[in-house]
Amino acid sequence: MNILNSSLKELESFHLAYDEIRHKKTPISIFGAIDSQKCHLVAELSNHVEKIIITYNEVKAREIYEDMLFFQKDVFLYPSKDIIFYSADVHSNDITKERMIVFKQLIEKQKGTIILSIEAMVDHLLQREIIEKSIIKFSTGKEINTKTFGQKLIYMGYKRVAQVERQGQFTIRGGIIDIYPLTEKEMVRIELWGDEIDSIRQVNHETQRSTISVDSVTIYPAREVVVTDIGIKDALKAIKKDYEKTAKKFVSADSNIREKLLETYEQLKWKIKSEGNFNGIEGNIHYYYKDLVS
Repeated sequence: MNILNSSLKELESFHLAYDEIRHKKTPISIFGAIDSQKCHLVAELSNHVEKIIITYNEVKAREIYEDMLFFQKDVFLYPSKDIIFYSADVHSNDITKERMIVFKQLIEKQKGTIILSIEAMVDHLLQREIIEKSIIKFSTGKEINTKTFGQKLIYMGYKRVAQVERQGQFTIRGGIIDIYPLTEKEMVRIELWGDEIDSIRQVNHETQRSTISVDSVTIYPAREVVVTDIGIKDALKAIKKDYEKTAKKFVSADSNIREKLLETYEQLKWKIKSEGNFNGIEGNIHYYYKDLVS
């Protein structure tokens, strides 16, 4: 690596570009670098500085991400949501996990490089303040109401299960709460004494054995849509209005089409009412929140 860096720094064009950036004479354009050189050049020109790299599609974003990891550790890929992400009833949370790790990095003001495509840059998101307010921070000695806490986790996109096996799941058994935060590598076990947190430990989800004790834990949402009671009421009103408006356009349509439309409406209404937060909710984010950002 030192040989590569010293060779690059011998170039006059590198020093010209570096001086322009150092004196904030930007933007600048650099031509002639082949793909394998670009990441090396970017890493050295802006070493120890937060940066965003934007490229033309998802495949290229992942290529750049893998190349940048060779030159620095703090690199984050921010993937776009595909059509399946929005509509599938069952899908992996890998995309949400990668995106939430970037949110965490930004909220906690960690330095690093974020790589994304044009598609990812225009995705609709909740405002940063809403995500920040939904974050849960616990420390030993703090009190928890397990009933309201369980509901809050569901609204944050966590799934209640009998035994936690993967990220995005939680369970409450008497005075023990197991949570596997989406942004962490280890499961967390909170032990209560009454309503007070007695201990917080990291646990290996495969062996169910404790690894280390910690004084506090921060839990980020497991989905990008954080649900509230008010948001559910707003969503139900919005989809009803949307359905009635659409149904008027299909009054003279085939009965099968009208039945399918009604079935779709009823299914979505049921999910919003009974599940709180569900797979595919991201495609309905505009029913819960009006002021979205990118």
